[in-house]
Amino acid sequence: MSTNGGNEYCGYAIQSATRQLQWSPSQEDIKAIFIAGNEPFSQGPVNFKESIIKAKQHGIVVNTIFAGSYDQGIASGWNQGAQLARGNYMSIDYNRKIVHIEASQDKAISQLNQQLNRTYIPYGLKGKIGLARQQEQDMVNNKISSSLLAKRAKVKVSAFYDNSQWDLIDAVDSGKADLGDTNSLPKNMQSMSNTERKHYLSNKKKERQEIKEKITQLSKERDAYVAEQRKQVKTNTIDQALIGAIRRQGKNKGFQFRRSIFNRKL
Repeated sequence: MSTNGGNEYCGYAIQSATRQLQWSPSQEDIKAIFIAGNEPFSQGPVNFKESIIKAKQHGIVVNTIFAGSYDQGIASGWNQGAQLARGNYMSIDYNRKIVHIEASQDKAISQLNQQLNRTYIPYGLKGKIGLARQQEQDMVNNKISSSLLAKRAKVKVSAFYDNSQWDLIDAVDSGKADLGDTNSLPKNMQSMSNTERKHYLSNKKKERQEIKEKITQLSKERDAYVAEQRKQVKTNTIDQALIGAIRRQGKNKGFQFRRSIFNRKL
């Protein structure tokens, strides 16, 4: 990160996140805000104490991350914010670069990711924009590190990665699109019969699933290698701090964590 001064309205940011994001109504779910910065926590037109009280009423835990020394963050009120919210206070060295561990699986995952992208079928007004955004984010991650792209590919094959707003396969699966709506379909599908469209979609979906399975297997092998390498790294990283905070808050909600998957205790 880079910092160059300016204003940071923590109370306003917490208030906006609490009001505007679509939070789960269940008190049993993990609901958390992570707010980071390097200016005094009390800046801005909204009192952070009032914002945190409102967040707590919604079952939201607020965690604070100060970009600077631990003691300076305490003096700037970041620790007080976390304590009031019953969250975690953390400090980071924003000059430290995160080490992305390269693995032998990265190249193969990158190639499979390109194949995966070709299975997406843009439709409707958001189709081309969505596909372009997906490819742009791949390029951004790959420019930083091939290992970062591998992590992104792992996310893309998970059940949480949904593009039903612009991808025809996801949209049909979720009931958001109709193959009979010719005008919203890509040009190569508009002249097809309904049977041909279903067959074309089915083949693309099958191809996508096969690629996903390959990426999933390579990602498991990659995770095992990276985990072994991280044992040799003694310094704490921001991702470890975030995961640690979520784990602690999850345990308070009765969650049981296993590797990267968590299930509620019965």
